[in-house]
Order: sequence, then C-alpha cells, then structure tokens
Amino acid sequence: MADNTETAKNQTLREIYYGEEGFQSTANLYKDAKKINNNITYEDVKKWLSKQSIVQTQKVNKTLFNSYVADHPLQQVGVDLADYNKSKDHND
Repeated sequence: MADNTETAKNQTLREIYYGEEGFQSTANLYKDAKKINNNITYEDVKKWLSKQSIVQTQKVNKTLFNSYVADHPLQQVGVDLADYNKSKDHND
C-alpha cells in the first residue's frame, strides 16, 4: 500500500515529473501518480506543481484585433491597389 504522507506524495510526483516521461500536464501527472500512489489527489498535484520553479504557464494574449467597429455600412472601406502596366503586353 502506498504511503499517505506528504513526503511520499512529493517523492512520487518528483519521480514522475522529472523522470523519463518528462514534464507533463497537471491531468497527466495526476493520472500517472494515481497509478503509483492511490492517496494522491488532484489538489496535491496542483499544489506540488505550483511550487516548482520550472512550470510553464500559458500567457494569455489580451491584444484585441479588429477593435474598430463601424457605425454604419461603408463608413470605412479598405482597398488593395495593383499596377499591371508592366503586364499589358501579355494580356488580351
């Protein structure tokens, strides 16, 4: 039976996280740890991961694109221009 102490849980999580499988998501780490120590909870995994200095977090991009909203149709129009004078010999 697996040990229920914090030290045993931490050791299990450390062996899995820094082992051959490499760094894992919280859910995958929990799933793998649960196979070894049935007393580990998802909260234990989250708490342990938050204490690790190399945990990668996702940066939320708060840049808003297309932030201009027109008041009515055709208030602002975008146009792309192209000069085909060099190709006039190749056209009918």
